[in-house]
Amino acid sequence: MICLLLSVALGRIAWTQDVAPATLAGSARCGTSLINDEKLIREAWLRTQVESPGIVESMRQLSLKKGARELMVGDQHVFWVFNIEKSKFDTVRAELMAQGTLSYVWVALQEMANNHVTMDEVNAILTALEHSTSSSSLDSTKGILEIDRQVFGNPPNIDANFEKGKGDGKTHFLICDIQDGWTGTGGFVIGFFYSVDVDPTSGAVSTSNRRDMLYIDSYPGIYLNGKRRTRDALSTLSHEFQHLIHWNYDPHEVTFFNEGLSEYSEHLCGFGLRSSAGYLANTNVTLMNWNNTLDDYSRAALWTLYVAEQYGLTFITNLTQNKSTGVRGFELALGQSGYSATFAATLGNFFTANWVVSGAVDPAYRYRGLLGSRPTLTGDYSDPNVLRTDTLRQQAAQYIAFSNAKDFRITFTLPTGVSVRAVESGPTAIRVRDVAGGTVFTSPELGTLYRSVVFVAMNTHPTASGIYSYSGSGELVMFTAEEKYDDGMPDPYSQYAPYIGFGNTRTTLGMAVRFQPAVKGNVLRKARLFVAFNQEFSNGTALPGDDKDFNLHVWGDDNGKPGADIIPPFLVKVNRDKYPLGSFVDVDLTPYASSLTNLAGPIYVGFMEDEDDTVGTYMAIDNTTSDDYSFIYRGPNHPVAPSRWQTLREVSALNNHQFDGYNLMMRAVFEYSDSSHAPTLALGFLQNPILSEFIEVVAASSDELRPGSLSGMLTQPSGATQLRFMNIPGTMRAFIDTSQQLLGGGTISIRVRAAKRYGIFYRDTLAAFNARLLKREESAVVSTPSGQVVLTIEVGAVRGPLYVTAFDGISNPLARPDGLSHALKVFSIGPPGTD
Repeated sequence: MICLLLSVALGRIAWTQDVAPATLAGSARCGTSLINDEKLIREAWLRTQVESPGIVESMRQLSLKKGARELMVGDQHVFWVFNIEKSKFDTVRAELMAQGTLSYVWVALQEMANNHVTMDEVNAILTALEHSTSSSSLDSTKGILEIDRQVFGNPPNIDANFEKGKGDGKTHFLICDIQDGWTGTGGFVIGFFYSVDVDPTSGAVSTSNRRDMLYIDSYPGIYLNGKRRTRDALSTLSHEFQHLIHWNYDPHEVTFFNEGLSEYSEHLCGFGLRSSAGYLANTNVTLMNWNNTLDDYSRAALWTLYVAEQYGLTFITNLTQNKSTGVRGFELALGQSGYSATFAATLGNFFTANWVVSGAVDPAYRYRGLLGSRPTLTGDYSDPNVLRTDTLRQQAAQYIAFSNAKDFRITFTLPTGVSVRAVESGPTAIRVRDVAGGTVFTSPELGTLYRSVVFVAMNTHPTASGIYSYSGSGELVMFTAEEKYDDGMPDPYSQYAPYIGFGNTRTTLGMAVRFQPAVKGNVLRKARLFVAFNQEFSNGTALPGDDKDFNLHVWGDDNGKPGADIIPPFLVKVNRDKYPLGSFVDVDLTPYASSLTNLAGPIYVGFMEDEDDTVGTYMAIDNTTSDDYSFIYRGPNHPVAPSRWQTLREVSALNNHQFDGYNLMMRAVFEYSDSSHAPTLALGFLQNPILSEFIEVVAASSDELRPGSLSGMLTQPSGATQLRFMNIPGTMRAFIDTSQQLLGGGTISIRVRAAKRYGIFYRDTLAAFNARLLKREESAVVSTPSGQVVLTIEVGAVRGPLYVTAFDGISNPLARPDGLSHALKVFSIGPPGTD
């Protein structure tokens, strides 16, 4: 995502013309799985021979001149390096800048010359490789190489003839600018292990460097825009070293397991685990599938953390060194480690633990620490009356939540391979139960001991997806509604600018958005803000480790603008593991529920840049809603509106109207409970005048209805079908099902149940009409259900088969014919337009 930084001039938001469009930080990834493909390697070697025959011959002659003398700091060598962008081999001249007992550190001459790499980075890398790691590592007195060897095993240690165990026992690390097509934005390859260097059967031996070797990116991996990121390089070293070790034992391991172990290596060496948020945002993906996306790495990292915590480091060693691949290798490693568990059982427990995280009695359902985020819910229901069908991919899971319901009952229909667990959670208790398919599951304590029940639907089948369904029922107590003015995606107000902000050290300035609670019975439970911070922009000046926080306020109304604080403002520290950049940050307001209940007038949610806040906070903007609900607070030095709130439209007038039609991306989450009364409800149908067997069922009300509350059945002598309503565009007072068809004559009933848009009481309404299939050669009698109107039809009255319908009253509840107040009897005969 691209954005333009805004700064303050005399307390006024302004577009600073001399600031170039800035980009949010790119994402680094490992290139090992991307380039270690036998066909790709062969094609790259052929391309190199054709396009660069001179380089090939020069490298051949150079290799003939090499001696076997011991390497010394200051030596220079020319190395083959795979060019990912062009899928060919380049040559890079590098100098040996440092060495230890287990490693050599080489740096490309060009990267030393342009100052992308200095001796500071080289020394830091050698120290971390050989001597010590952070206090959060497995053993801070050991370097990365020793920790990885202890847990995973030994690297191949080849000599120039590719003989394992015959090398000098050291691994070569080449720091260079990896050519991956990076253009200044987006993701890039930060490092890789290339099997060509150690594998005599690779098909490209002529481009092999014939040594244990790993590659680390210098730009932008270490250096970017004047900033150095040695920590990222160090975590990559541990990641790639595991790949080298793994190749020594199991060169054909499936990518998912191999990358997961490399991700876990970063964790063991003290660099933390990749955020689980990428995977947990969409868990309906095949566990072991690999498309080389960041979400794949997120999934592999979390899986490996889970199995390591469940089965220990001995299992991790056995998994790395077992020569069998995939699920078979996994289960053999379990047996070697003294466990009788299966891969499928482990997978089911993993899916469960991803929701439970901690607190469960059974350790199989929990982690040792917090994950920072939970799986995205496929369904989040406060209204328990639900009927839904979903498809689960193989080795995947979905999560369905119910809350605030009484007398809750649910039945799952499950195919082979799909199972369900229920996780019932409350402030003081948590319970995990298996759910049997085809039987009614109840949670009597839901709403008392437990606040919610989350169903974990799991498909552990290795190859087949599964279609499952569930039907829930119960009494709605209250439900949650998210009030918003955006569609979830920021919209640039200029070519590259979806954020606005004040810059660093800009105090007593703020932003807010107005919300009007829909009904009197409400509680403001959560605020959601789509924020970024100065250091998260490529041209930001704040340091990467600076705080990412803001002071949240909830204000009352003062003549259409934010007024006094309703609750004391408080500091919100943003955890990017839990709320990744480019997502909403959720702020729980439950502790302030007593002050945020039954809010009557408009309220305002937002933040202030207070005195001790030195890092600029930026808000995303969106143009989904053109009406202006957003406000900017001017500081005391503003020349026109000192210490006053202005609408974003007023601010826009001072900035060439570039914010017209935009709103800040803040949201308010309310619990609503409208207990006034059930809605009015009128039922009817529209009959097709040409294809008379097709009807559209209509439900209408003088009240706004909640879409999820509508359910119903159309019952004919031949059977019943479920009604599936959608709202008629432009209104929440009328809903229609366009899919129904008459299947014979007789009395047809329509039964519909619905609640007001924010209501907890339901109206259950029944309507009926008679239908008769007429034929040209037959006479017929059709009456309304009450029998008060009877229609006699003679032979030959119709040209062909035709359904005639009779209804007491007006069959179309949306119609308002004139003169009905004077009618003695009202009835409807269909189809319309029939003589």
